[in-house]
Amino acid sequence: MHCTIPSCDRQGVAIIKPGDVLHDTGRTGRTIPWHEHKQQAMALAAGLLDRHPEQAARMERCADRLTFRRDWSDAAQPGRLRLAQAHFCRVRLCPMCQWRRSLKMHGQLRQCIDYLDRKRAREGRKPYRYILLTLTVRNAAGPDLAAALDALQEGWQRLLRRAPVRKVVQGYVRAVEITYNRQRDDYHPHIHALLAVNPSYFTGRGYLRHDQWRDLWQQSARLDYAPQVDARRASGGPDAIAEVAKYATKASDYLIPDDVDRMADVLDTLLTSCAKRRFAGWGGCLGDAHRALQLDDVEDGDLVHTGYDDAGESDAGAALWSWDWYVGPRLYISTEQGVIPHAYPATP
Repeated sequence: MHCTIPSCDRQGVAIIKPGDVLHDTGRTGRTIPWHEHKQQAMALAAGLLDRHPEQAARMERCADRLTFRRDWSDAAQPGRLRLAQAHFCRVRLCPMCQWRRSLKMHGQLRQCIDYLDRKRAREGRKPYRYILLTLTVRNAAGPDLAAALDALQEGWQRLLRRAPVRKVVQGYVRAVEITYNRQRDDYHPHIHALLAVNPSYFTGRGYLRHDQWRDLWQQSARLDYAPQVDARRASGGPDAIAEVAKYATKASDYLIPDDVDRMADVLDTLLTSCAKRRFAGWGGCLGDAHRALQLDDVEDGDLVHTGYDDAGESDAGAALWSWDWYVGPRLYISTEQGVIPHAYPATP
C-alpha cells in the first residue's frame, strides 16, 4: 500500500492537508487497513456485476467517503482521528462491512464480559469462566451449502437443549463462519462459540470432556460420522474474543482475479446461500448483558461506531476532516481541511 505519513505540529498531532493520503492508526499505533478493504470491495463488486448488479453497485460505492473528527480526550494520543461519518453498503460479502461487523462483535463481547465481571464482583461472586467451542460438519458443495447452513443452525439449537449442556452453560455468543476451499471447490461452514460457565465447571462433576462434546454435537447435528470438535478453556480475553468475532466469510478465499468466472460462481453461491440468515447470536447471561448495556444489533446496527475503539470521542461540534476514495491510485485522499459539521455536506 502506498501511504504517506502526515507531518505533525509541536504537540505531535498530525497536520492534515488537502491531497494527503489517509493514514489512520489505532491506539497501539497499528495502521488501520481502510485502503485494503476498499480495494477488495471494488474487486469483488466487479465479480458480482453480472448476476447481482444491485449488490455490486452498492458494494462499489461502500465507504466512498470517510469523515473523521479529532479525539482530544485520549491521553495516550490526543488529537487522534476517529470515524464520525461513513456510508456502508451492508452487502453480506463486502470486506469493508464484514470488517466493521467483526470490530463491532469484538467490542460488544468485550463490553459484555467486563459488565458480567463487575456485576459478579459486586455480588461477591467469582467471575465466570469461559469455553471456546468450535463445531464443524463436513464440507459442502455449492448447491448443498444452504442445506448445510440450515442443518448447522438446527444442530446448534438441539445442542443447547441437551441436559448436560443446559446444566453447565450459563450464557453464550455464537458466530457462523464459512471458508471456501479453492483446491476442492467446496465450502466449510462451522460455528465458533464462547460459552460462559460457572467458576467450578473445570473441577466439578458437570465437566464435559472433549469426546463428550463431540458426541453431543454428533447427536445434535444428527451426523452419521464423528465430526471435528474443539473445546478448550478460554480466558474471555482478546484471543478468545477475536476467534468468535471472525468474519463470516474471508474475501481472500474467493478473491480470484485470474479466474473471474470462478470468482463470480463462488460469490453467487455465498450471496444466495447466506441471504436472510443471522450469523451471530447471544443467549443466557451474555444475552442479558447485551440487553442491559443496550447494545445495538451486531449485523444490522451502526457500523460507524463499533464499540471496539470508540471510547472518548470528541464533542459533536468539533471540526471534521474527510477523505474520498480515488479509483486511479486506489487510495483515500483528503479533500478539504477541517470544517464545522453544520456546514458539511451530507454523506453520499
